[in-house]
This record gives sequence, C-alpha cells and structure tokens, in this order.
Amino acid sequence: MKFLWLMFVAMLTWGQSPTPYHIGGGVSPPTVVSKSEPVYSDEAREAKLQGAVVLHLTVDEDGSAKDITVDRRLGLGLGLEERAVDSVRGWKFKPGEKEGKPVPVLATVEVSFRLTKLKLRLSRAAFDVPQNGTRPKLVRAVYPSSALTSGRGLTLLFDVDEHGMPDNIRAEKPDGSKDEADMIAAMRDWRFIPGSKNGVVARIPATFLFTARDVYTE
Repeated sequence: MKFLWLMFVAMLTWGQSPTPYHIGGGVSPPTVVSKSEPVYSDEAREAKLQGAVVLHLTVDEDGSAKDITVDRRLGLGLGLEERAVDSVRGWKFKPGEKEGKPVPVLATVEVSFRLTKLKLRLSRAAFDVPQNGTRPKLVRAVYPSSALTSGRGLTLLFDVDEHGMPDNIRAEKPDGSKDEADMIAAMRDWRFIPGSKNGVVARIPATFLFTARDVYTE
C-alpha cells in the first residue's frame, strides 16, 4: 500500500508544470524574439484612447506566453486589455535560463497602443460595473474644437444613463477653467450602448481621464 501511494504521488508530481522562477539569482530574463502589433478595438479608436497595458505572464521553456493576466491598476479600457492579451499570446520569446537550461520565468510586458498626431486624447476609461452587469459600449466620441492646455490632465466623472447618454458630468477636481467647461460640453454629445444589471438596462458610473500633449507621432 505504501509503495502504491508513493507511485501515485510521483505520478501527480510528474504531471504538474514546473513552478516558474523569478528573474535574478542565477535566472536570466526571457527576451522577445518576435511579436505582432496589437489591433485597436473600434471603441478605443473612436475615443482616441491611447497608452499602455501592463501584463503579467509566464514565459514557458518553449518560449511561449501563458497564464497572462492584466494589471488592472494600469488598465486602459474599451477593450484594449483584451486586445493586448490576444496579441501577446502570439509573441515568441527566447526563454529564460537557469544553469544553462530553459526554465519557466515570471515576466511583465507592456503593450502600447498609439494613434498619430493627437493633441487631446483619452488616457483611461473605467466603468463601475455592478455584479452580474455589463459595461456601456461607446458608439460616438466628440472632442472640443480647441485642445486643452498642453500638459494638462482632466478627469471627468459621469453616469451613462439608460438611454446611453452621459449624465451628471463633472470634473473630479473642478477648477472652473475654460478647458474644463469645453470638455464637459463635448462629453454631452458622446453616445453609448447602455450597460446593464441582471439583464436589465441600467445606469453605470464612469471615470474618464483625458490628457493634452504636444502632437504625438509613432
């Protein structure tokens, strides 16, 4: 009986994937050999959303990416996290090594989403989606005819109502500036497919961060 138990434990151990290593202490980091550029979601392109998605993952001994998770603290929104994960699944790495042999290694990668020649853009789109709920889907984005002051960030809080319209729009840190008034006025013309809760159309709170920079090119 003891012999059979030892055989059973050995079989379980043999079937398990090796525990991934942290970089350092004799473990070399994996490096990217080939990668594909991520594809924008229609919502994110319409919203002029750009920035970077940070992913945590394991690079396996064969150089493939697995166990990919999104760092939600640094998320962008509007489907770009999912597009980043889809892209990295196809990347190929030179695996990390320990004592000259390939080993699974924990890694962090940054996937950038960039649009050209934008002075004013959305940097983050977050929705407070309830349990058993769905987030609103962006249909139309409108920006002021004049850009915000360069170097400025402006966070707007609002609700997407049951008709897909922004309501109760206000600045997180109101200052009464023209930039603030212009962006709030433009936000009133944004349109969404409404979100839901328990299968019923519902009002969903949102937080959008806008930033103004000099013209950005890839």
